[in-house]
Amino acid sequence: MEGPSGSAGLFDHSNVIKLDSSTFKEKVADGRVYFIKFFAPWCGHCKKLAPTWSQLADNYKNSKDVVIAQVDCTSAKDVCEKAEAAEHWRLSSLMWTGQ
Repeated sequence: MEGPSGSAGLFDHSNVIKLDSSTFKEKVADGRVYFIKFFAPWCGHCKKLAPTWSQLADNYKNSKDVVIAQVDCTSAKDVCEKAEAAEHWRLSSLMWTGQ
C-alpha cells in the first residue's frame, strides 16, 4: 500500500489551501465560502479527484469570495471528526461553509 509520502505531490497544488488543526477554525470563519475536500493520501477515490480539485482551485484562484481547500484526515483527524467527515473521508467528503 502506498503511504502518504508517495502521493504528496498529487495533493500539493499551489491554489488549493491546506487546512489543518491550527488553521481550520480561523480560516472558515473569515466570511468567504469554502469548498473543502477531506481526504486520505492513500485513498483511491481521493487520488482520482485530486486533478479535478486542482483545476477547480485554478478556476477560483482570483476569487475574493470562494476558497478551494483541503484537509488531510490522516494528519488532522480532529478537524475531520469535528466536521463529521471522519466516517466518510475515504470517499473524499466535501463541505462548504461561509456566510
